[in-house]
Amino acid sequence: MVWNKKITFAYGALLGGLLTQTYLTYHFFAIRFGRLAEKSVCNINATFNCDAVAASEYSELFGAPISLWSVWIHVALLVLMMAAQFDENEVTARRKARLSVYGAGFIAILSVIMGSISFFKLGALCIFCLMAYGFSFLLFGFVFAAIDFKRTGSEILTDLKSLLLFRKSAAGLEASLLVAIPIVTFITADMVQKSVAKGLPVITSQSLQEWRSNEEMQFSQRGLVKGDTKDPKMTIVEFADFQCIHCKMAGPTLDAFVNSRPHVLLIFKGFPLDPQCNPNMEGGQSGGTSRSCTLARMVWCADKQGRGWQAHDWVFDNFGAPESSDAVIMAKELALNEKQLLECLQSDDSLEGIIEIAREGKMVRGTPTILVNGKVLPSGQSMTTLNALYKEIVK
Repeated sequence: MVWNKKITFAYGALLGGLLTQTYLTYHFFAIRFGRLAEKSVCNINATFNCDAVAASEYSELFGAPISLWSVWIHVALLVLMMAAQFDENEVTARRKARLSVYGAGFIAILSVIMGSISFFKLGALCIFCLMAYGFSFLLFGFVFAAIDFKRTGSEILTDLKSLLLFRKSAAGLEASLLVAIPIVTFITADMVQKSVAKGLPVITSQSLQEWRSNEEMQFSQRGLVKGDTKDPKMTIVEFADFQCIHCKMAGPTLDAFVNSRPHVLLIFKGFPLDPQCNPNMEGGQSGGTSRSCTLARMVWCADKQGRGWQAHDWVFDNFGAPESSDAVIMAKELALNEKQLLECLQSDDSLEGIIEIAREGKMVRGTPTILVNGKVLPSGQSMTTLNALYKEIVK
């Protein structure tokens, strides 16, 4: 038998890496196609932010997520390792085992490269990515230890020649796996995009065309501000109601986008669909209850204590929860000064603050309404649309 008992641990590490990369692939498509209803559990702070990593331009290769490439590389390596284990020909079995070591080494090197890009270029790390990197190092170590590896120059050269020259007698399976990886990766990515985001390229093109022709408007920086405040080339303004489910779903996409791109500024403006605190709703349908105003004022007051974005996330995370004692619960969970928060909520300042912010949204016909550089951007909550416009504006 070509493998020793340590191959069992290698299979375990490979399975762990495969499952982790599968989840990362799901997460990538959820971010890109706006299917993420809330921020990821691994979004701990600005440094450990899975959404920012998944939304970055470095998370894909030739239009397919890096994690999907890794999924099929893991599958190919599994096939190769099992072929080596059950091959009765000792010569070909040893060659397949050596190629398994090369494959595991390639995955480990890829982990080092992606980890370096994530840390040095993005300044953000993904916990699940770190788990995948750990599994890749374990995989390489166990595969290497599971074979009496002969590190001779001639042996390595023979392996590479067999692989590159498609010698059927020597490396037919290995070469076939090498060719199959990009094919199945592109097919899988295309199938997901067609099933989840059918017609998205057309919608994106129409959105950008309409954005170019829309009237440019000026906005203040009143509201919640995040991103590049010094040199923004792309300023995103979002008008949203805290009782709007589509606004809740837009949040993670916009947050991931601004955290993964330089020169981007995001300004969130509360826009309650309620005439009690929104002058734009006067004379029209009420569109909501006083709860919309209360939630907007809660976030406005929390921002006065420097916790505006945390309150924004808390309100959306508790979407649909009973309204009793919202402010008290939020104050405790976000470590706010409860007395100051309640006093602010009852003051005219918070009501006037919300009214002034909402007054800027005269063009709003529904929430969320997203504008880029002063122009309304249809489908602005789509990562694909934002990416396309970013390339046009910034690059």
